[in-house]
Amino acid sequence: MPKENNNSINVFPTITNNIITIQLKEKPKDLAIKVFNSIGDLLLVKNSSLLETQIDLGTFQNGIYYIHIADQSLFKTFKVVKID
Repeated sequence: MPKENNNSINVFPTITNNIITIQLKEKPKDLAIKVFNSIGDLLLVKNSSLLETQIDLGTFQNGIYYIHIADQSLFKTFKVVKID
């Protein structure tokens, strides 16, 4: 079972009007990125095997979103605020 690892994932900026960047210290085998709104609706799923991945929130409404990032060895959820 994957364990939460705070040091190997970085998500920025946490307040944005458009793009967020997800950086990893080690190359993932099959990273799953899921974006949920504040009531838990799944809005976006993206898979990546890159050290850096960008997610465009530009078409989303202003509000709070949760970015769930997981692969075989780690998971972490980040809160991001989308503003115009």
